[in-house]
Amino acid sequence: VVTSNGALQVKNAKLCNKRGNPIQLKGMSSFWINWSNGMKYANPEIINWLVDDWNIDVFRIAVGVNPYDGREFILNWNKTDPATGFPEKIKNANCGKPCKDDEGQGYCYVGYATYVEAQVKKLVQTCIERDIYVIIDWHVHDGIMNKSYAKGFFKMMAMLYKNTPNVIFEIWNEPSMPKNNIAAARDSGDYLGYIYNWNDDIKPYCEELITDIRNTGNKNIIICPTANFDQELLDPAGKKNNINESLRQNTMFSAHFYAGTSLEWSKYITGDEWTYKVHFPLDGNSIYNKIKDLYEDLYNGYNGNSNTAYHVPIFVSEFGNFDGGQDPGRYVGIYETSQYLALLDKHKISYCNWAISDKDEAASIVRPGSSDIGFWSDYALSVSGYFIRAQIRK
Repeated sequence: VVTSNGALQVKNAKLCNKRGNPIQLKGMSSFWINWSNGMKYANPEIINWLVDDWNIDVFRIAVGVNPYDGREFILNWNKTDPATGFPEKIKNANCGKPCKDDEGQGYCYVGYATYVEAQVKKLVQTCIERDIYVIIDWHVHDGIMNKSYAKGFFKMMAMLYKNTPNVIFEIWNEPSMPKNNIAAARDSGDYLGYIYNWNDDIKPYCEELITDIRNTGNKNIIICPTANFDQELLDPAGKKNNINESLRQNTMFSAHFYAGTSLEWSKYITGDEWTYKVHFPLDGNSIYNKIKDLYEDLYNGYNGNSNTAYHVPIFVSEFGNFDGGQDPGRYVGIYETSQYLALLDKHKISYCNWAISDKDEAASIVRPGSSDIGFWSDYALSVSGYFIRAQIRK
């Protein structure tokens, strides 16, 4: 893939190959590699299997940085709430604090930097050998708290892979709020005012990180986040809002969606319909419709326009086909996901599915206990995995 397409570039709000032709990458994201459910599948054998059997042309490395617990509630799957039939919901006293369940924060970057860097380099090298693209994803919700670590990490990676066309940098996975404390944001009475916003927080962070990377001479693609867990896609559009013009070259923006989010699950987990409205493709406020706005309405307005202030090139660096929200549900939305993927295919928007894991949740592409070197039978694949494999292999 890389041999034929070379160094990627952004041209007229689309990801293009070295010849300037639009290109769509389809692949998989690892689970958080700091935890065992992600770590055991983040290895050369799995990448080889996904290239050979799934036909992926991009692999995303989810570098767990410093995970803070963002769950307002913990679900007890062994006890049912009699009113809804959903698992019992227990208030989470650890929300907004370092993760402590099971493996705690695991082997995350803050505390195990040398080990994590070695793991990342090993995975990148495998992707280079297999001639596919690779996203180095700074998998964190509170990027501001961890900015000093990000600056050092990306300076090093940018220098190391300055002449390597395979590498893409994702500099902040999903902006949420200080310490990822969703409970505090909701309790504040002003959720949107409490979370990190584009102009005051995210944009300055991006411009600082882009400057660091470009100062090494690296011209590779950089994926910037958007506000509210990569959902506010229209925020960067316009002269006053977009990344500084001098830093805009080869910069993209991430969109994350969880297409199978149901109305009932959204109301049960969060107490309102907001999560459902954001992710369900047919809702007027959905990420689906924001992508349509950018590529079908706004795009027609600036198509061929050299003023890149109105360009918001999208890379779906993470998506799921299950019930989203603070705790993933069990429903897998095949119809809903198909709507999204048809839109992405129509506009050649690249994507990575979440996630390569055997954790007992709908997001995982394989069932618990599946082989950690690939060679998966259809039985080993989850409902999600079976569907996504077919989509990528198209």
